[in-house]
Amino acid sequence: MAKVLSIYLAGDTAKLSEVALSGKKVQVYNAYDINLSEGLCDEGAILDVEGLAAELKQHINRLSIKSKHVVFSIASKRIASKEVVIPYVKEKQIASIIKANAQEYFPIGNIEEYALNYSILELVQSEANKQYRLSVTATPNDILESYYSLASLMKLTIDTIDYAGNAILQILKMQTSSEVVAILQLGRANTVINIMNGNVLIMQRTISYGLDTLVSSVADAVHLDDDEAEAFIEDNDITKICGAYQDVADTAALIMNGIGRIFEFYTSRSQDHPITGVLFLGDGTKISGIGSAMERNFGYQVEEIQALHNVDIKNKLLTSNTPTNFLANIGAVVAPMNMKFITQKEAEKKEKDDKKLPWGLVVISFIGSVALIGASTAMYFMTKSERDALNSQLASLSEMQAIEDQLNEALTKSNAIEEFYNSTKGPSDSLSRLIRDMEMVMPTGMSIDTFSLSDGVVALSGGGLGKESIAKFIQQMRDLKYVQNVKVDLVSETMDIGGAYDSFTMSFTLLDVNAIEAAEAEEADVIDIETPTENVEAEASTEDELGGME
Repeated sequence: MAKVLSIYLAGDTAKLSEVALSGKKVQVYNAYDINLSEGLCDEGAILDVEGLAAELKQHINRLSIKSKHVVFSIASKRIASKEVVIPYVKEKQIASIIKANAQEYFPIGNIEEYALNYSILELVQSEANKQYRLSVTATPNDILESYYSLASLMKLTIDTIDYAGNAILQILKMQTSSEVVAILQLGRANTVINIMNGNVLIMQRTISYGLDTLVSSVADAVHLDDDEAEAFIEDNDITKICGAYQDVADTAALIMNGIGRIFEFYTSRSQDHPITGVLFLGDGTKISGIGSAMERNFGYQVEEIQALHNVDIKNKLLTSNTPTNFLANIGAVVAPMNMKFITQKEAEKKEKDDKKLPWGLVVISFIGSVALIGASTAMYFMTKSERDALNSQLASLSEMQAIEDQLNEALTKSNAIEEFYNSTKGPSDSLSRLIRDMEMVMPTGMSIDTFSLSDGVVALSGGGLGKESIAKFIQQMRDLKYVQNVKVDLVSETMDIGGAYDSFTMSFTLLDVNAIEAAEAEEADVIDIETPTENVEAEASTEDELGGME
């Protein structure tokens, strides 16, 4: 692969790298951190395409970057991502399966305005079957369109666009051993927690605090500008700074507690595969003493990744540690998702091409038709005499046939009525019951933002004040007799004066409560018949006594 310019936009900064993929290794020629003017982009979403193009071109010219091909890696809150499991199929069929189930994965009304992409996390094989575990993303077309416009204004050709989470994963897969480890990417705008089992991603979560959060806190507490505050953090141990300034200690606690909650969440779900250690890398390694501070907080052995495996540095001016701050740039050339924006003109052309009948197919069809006509002619004369004989036999049975037709018509109507009646029953009958029960079991501080029901599966999203609130809600939902297969994913965590607020999505299967209650009533009748009268009276007496005690 030829050398390309790799660009990753993160808040008010841009990371530019010149990289190339050579076999299984990534070669890094240049790597630059660029400060951008305010209002050009917001966490991966481009706000001013023309302004950003002009500013990036100035930096590219100043740095003498000659590459004319570009790859982008994107991270944005507007990109929806979900982990799904599908049956094992040929890889070329995966995209069609995702498209067919997109509305189920992402309950978005205008799903056609999103580009769907995926990466294979692992092939799960059991004695019964094989399944794919996938990471699926839905990216708004307007985000992709803005990146295409940016490349066009910069006179660059886009080789590919990758989801930053996938790009980072490709590099992390090269760094781990066979054990379960947590790899923390301490970025400027956020912190990404990746829990890996060997080279397989088990869990990935993001908290919205990073180096910039800590820098701002130090700047306010020590009365420095941002550059001075960043230098102050590099020169002084973070534990000592927290001891001297309570506001900085509170900010550091937000980051540590956010990471700790993800560790606790993983441990509660995967006790058979505990975390054995923590690795960290990224911009946050500038924080003096951060490794020791995390070791005290989490109780794991913590180690900084100071150099990346399978990454070759081709510039003597770069240190071995430099690529650890450019994971998204480097990983975007390994196994990208290849996000593509299809213009309206291209979509119309594709639809038109699909409707065209290829000339080769026309010729083959014509030849086949001629052959079929010849064969059909011969068969016609052979079967004509048989038909005439059968017609004479059928005439004598015409009265019986009329009766059979009437019977079949009656059966068809009866089946249609039965099917219609059955279609009016089912899990949807449980919906009103569910809403009433949710109002009763929902903890204080819990809110539901979206709610949908499709084919008996309920999907909802909401939030609660802290992990305990959500855990209580999950348990109470599982206790409902007509609710099954409750699944919850934590999406993000924010902190405010009320404490930790966790946003989540939940899905579960809604059973037919009428059928359940009918079965319970039938079982109760059996118990009543089998229970002697004296036992019933004794139980009633005992209940009266207990009621009096209460």
